[in-house]
Order: sequence, then structure tokens, then C-alpha cells
Amino acid sequence: MKKIKIVCLVVFLPLVILSCERHKYEERIELNYFLISLEEFEDMSLMIKNDNLFVEVIPQTVYALGSDKNYIIVKRHPREWPSMPDKSIKQYYIIPITEPVDEVAEYNRIGPMTKEEFERKREELRVPQSLTFTKVFENLE
Repeated sequence: MKKIKIVCLVVFLPLVILSCERHKYEERIELNYFLISLEEFEDMSLMIKNDNLFVEVIPQTVYALGSDKNYIIVKRHPREWPSMPDKSIKQYYIIPITEPVDEVAEYNRIGPMTKEEFERKREELRVPQSLTFTKVFENLE
């Protein structure tokens, strides 16, 4: 019986540990905002953590991001799974950082926008020019 327990521990414990791996990539950006990739980097999304649940704010594929205490700015290529991201299209978003965060993702973001729309909205909201895209995933760009 002791041998069976040891074999079970040797065989099943690594499987249990591996199954606990949550995300391929996870980084807290500001407050409850996280950059998360579930299985592959093309899954990269901006999410909000609400009551231990992640709510998607910007869908796949986020490839550049910058933040300060008031705003998060994002660039993404749209992706319809299982296809790869359409790198010929660039979409821009501005996320005002507010508390509490609305559970409806669309209410927590401005966009998608073209570069020109983004620049106009950025000026209108007085998002500082010092806020730049400091995190860029070159393999997704």
C-alpha cells in the first residue's frame, strides 16, 4: 500500500502542480488592471480583476501599452480565434482609471479608434504626451 501511495505522489503530484499554472503571461498594470495571455502570446488581453474574476476590457491581441495613475493607453491588432491577429489593422484605446470599475467592459474604455481619432481624444481628455507605449511586445507588433 505504501508503494502505491508513493507511485501516486510521483505520477500525479506533477500533474496537479502543472494544472495550477494559470496564465502564460500575467502582469498587473494599474490597480486591478492586468495584461494576460492565457495559452499563447497572441491571446494577450487587458483585463480587470473583479471579485477574483477577470473581465476582459480590451480583447486579443494587445501588443503595446502604457500607463500612469490616471490612464492606460493600448494598441491592438484584432483577432478572431483561431486565426492569427490581423497585423494590417491597428486599433487604439484609452482607459480612464476609475474606482469602482464597471462590470460592463465597454464602459471602462474608449475605443477602438484609429491613430488620428486616438490623438484627438487624447488631446480632448488631456492625457499627457509623457504617457507613451512603454511596454511593447515586438513579436506581436
